[in-house]
Amino acid sequence: VQACARLKSTNPNDYNIFETKKYPSKIMPNLVETLPKKFVDYNLEQQAEMVSDYWAIQHGGIGLLSRNNKANIKNHNLTQVIELYKTKIEEALS
Repeated sequence: VQACARLKSTNPNDYNIFETKKYPSKIMPNLVETLPKKFVDYNLEQQAEMVSDYWAIQHGGIGLLSRNNKANIKNHNLTQVIELYKTKIEEALS
């Protein structure tokens, strides 16, 4: 991941909590549904950032977030963002 990020000039830790992904439909296998991206679909660096950002938000340390990760909160309802983090992380732990 680090080598690919270096070649693409991207940061592997940056993520978009609102990102969507196409998944096969559970109802009709030949259909595709666009759903919020699952926690396990992010790379390990992004997963670690999500957990640490969730902890920081929960404990009032929004200033601890990187500039790019603050974009996940900007212009969104903080309560809804916290619930989204919680849902993604709990989904991975269950």
